[in-house]
Amino acid sequence: MINKEKLKRRFSRNAKQYEQYAIIQKNMVKRLLSILNKDFNRKQEINESKKEQNNFKILEIGSGTGYLTSHLVSYFPMASITAVDLAQGMIDYASTALNKENIHWICADVEVLQLTDTYDLIISNATFQWFNNFGETLEKLLNILKPNGTLLFSTFGSNTFIELKTAYLSVAKEMGLEKEISPPSQSFLEKTEIRNLIDKKYNIEILVEKEYEYFDSCLNFFNAIKKIGANDSKHGKKILPPEFIQNVLAHYDQFYMTPNGIEVTYEPLYVKILNSSK
Repeated sequence: MINKEKLKRRFSRNAKQYEQYAIIQKNMVKRLLSILNKDFNRKQEINESKKEQNNFKILEIGSGTGYLTSHLVSYFPMASITAVDLAQGMIDYASTALNKENIHWICADVEVLQLTDTYDLIISNATFQWFNNFGETLEKLLNILKPNGTLLFSTFGSNTFIELKTAYLSVAKEMGLEKEISPPSQSFLEKTEIRNLIDKKYNIEILVEKEYEYFDSCLNFFNAIKKIGANDSKHGKKILPPEFIQNVLAHYDQFYMTPNGIEVTYEPLYVKILNSSK
């Protein structure tokens, strides 16, 4: 289970430097927008009349620093946007940078937030992996999606940080700590797991891609993760022996070094769900 209070503090503390280090997350925003523009043709459709734009409602989950929000404002300048984020620091940063009358900022955990409105577009970037009740929250969001509305989100697949997971398992086995060492990050869902959660009445498409980052060392990779507040935030996390951490760092640097530096794999999943009910 994710400790939401810890997560909230970490993201709030790192709001000002988040975009500097969240390179993969920013790339994922660009991919989401390409899907939005190409597959949905929303920009052309909504810009046909200001009247339609005034009636168009968007819910953004995990709005963070407002990087995606700013693009939504550009795409849909007259639409009503509700931007929700868990961390007050993120809300403060984004609302200052994007002081727009058509954006309603809410600091809350969307998993427990009571949502009474309905939306034409629900969109989220790199947030759903922080849910403790993925299936229930997904169902709640689909229930507030208007007919012909779209839920579009990105999250991370199970091969994300595969090098780190392998290093943990290898070192744990070498040190006889297999039963004491938990995975180094929260669990990421498989494509099939997400698909199985969706009722057959919805049209769903899932795109799986790979992104890579390179660092001088595993330690620099760890530091970059901390810079955006995305380090492990599970409840009841055990303090690992210093020797174990040092061995993991050495293992990673030895086995995953490339000419560009140590390699870090991300597996972004892009999920598009259309409410085709009339």
